[in-house]
Amino acid sequence: MFALDITENRMRILELVKRKESFVLQGLGEREFQTQQQLASLLTELVQTTKPHPITSRDVALAIPDRKFMSAEIGVD
Repeated sequence: MFALDITENRMRILELVKRKESFVLQGLGEREFQTQQQLASLLTELVQTTKPHPITSRDVALAIPDRKFMSAEIGVD
């Protein structure tokens, strides 16, 4: 599972992988956006370009501000 944090103009992503008795950073990234229309393409880009490795999980824990909540299904290949 990876964590996705979306604020008013920034998106952050993090994935940790459990190795034995600890967690190891799989991927970490951050992007700014100007419009809501940019979210899907930026999310796809961010998942593929996190460092040190791309995000591999399809499961997500999502954090977004409740005053800016919107709902839509977005496919990520």
